[in-house]
Amino acid sequence: MREWTDISDYIEQFVANKFTFLKEEEHDLLLFDDDTFSRSRQYFWVITTISESIPIIDQTFDTWREMNNWRKDLNVVQEDISQLVAIKERFESQKKRAEALRDGVSLTS
Repeated sequence: MREWTDISDYIEQFVANKFTFLKEEEHDLLLFDDDTFSRSRQYFWVITTISESIPIIDQTFDTWREMNNWRKDLNVVQEDISQLVAIKERFESQKKRAEALRDGVSLTS
């Protein structure tokens, strides 16, 4: 689980956090991109990375279910499942924020 959390923490650097609106200058910078589209590329990277990660998380759930069917004595720890669900939800939230930022960014004049 720690690895998924580390990836999500890293991604968090590239999307605005929920308190950005309190910092006017920082918030306004989210609206504009430069000539090399660096901000748009960051959002694109976030969106594609998460889009690739979520199916892996879903596959992990499926694998755990299969393992439980094969070996009745194998119990997946509910805490691990809960953590994975939380990570998936965090990824989905980050993806939505990155999509909104990507859709709102414009080229600086």
